[in-house]
Amino acid sequence: TNQLKSGLFGGILILPSGELLERELVDALYFHSIESEEIEWLLDLLTSFIIDENPRFDLSMYAFNELKEKLTSSELEQLVANISDLDESFVPEDMDEILYQITGKQTNFFAELLRNKQPVSLELYTMKDYHWNNKKLTVKVIEIDGIEWVPLQKTMSFLEFETERLSETEWAIFNDKDVYRLYSDQSIFIRNEEVFGLLEHPLKKMNGEYYLEKKWLQSIFHINFREEGNKVYFDM
Repeated sequence: TNQLKSGLFGGILILPSGELLERELVDALYFHSIESEEIEWLLDLLTSFIIDENPRFDLSMYAFNELKEKLTSSELEQLVANISDLDESFVPEDMDEILYQITGKQTNFFAELLRNKQPVSLELYTMKDYHWNNKKLTVKVIEIDGIEWVPLQKTMSFLEFETERLSETEWAIFNDKDVYRLYSDQSIFIRNEEVFGLLEHPLKKMNGEYYLEKKWLQSIFHINFREEGNKVYFDM
């Protein structure tokens, strides 16, 4: 059968011989009706999770590693279980919905991979409403290992700070009283030219946007807030 195209044809399963047998079997049984070359990388990824084997394509390998790094073992098990329930009408956004059902967090991971055709970071997030000084702003708050990260520019601008990126890893945040410098590659911050040590890097760049670990709003900027569900009320 090596000269024939593998697949399920009229109820007859045609498979090649050799070491790819298990992968071809899963492809044929689960995804035989899906013929879109545009999502071939996604089928490769899903098959790889089912047979617990590394993907063949660079993009699917990247997504494979992102999911393994950022999901718990229990969440990965649920993901594999849900993959087997997909039908021929599924689209990448369905995978994002599965991740939402598993983690309780929103994501556009698979949709963005399909749109960009290049690696993007897996972001699991919750949309939260900021309230302060008779203003309201909805932002995406990303959670990594139980730690929340808020969008740097949107958050500080909402709180009437100015922001300026000084380099790929350094940001200046200032108002009419103080000037701060924060880093994504150093565990320090600078306030009015005085250097203070931190236990972690306060900033993180994800998919082209910079995020601040939420706890530093209080510890560095002395900005108090309280949360009620997905609403955040600031007190300055």
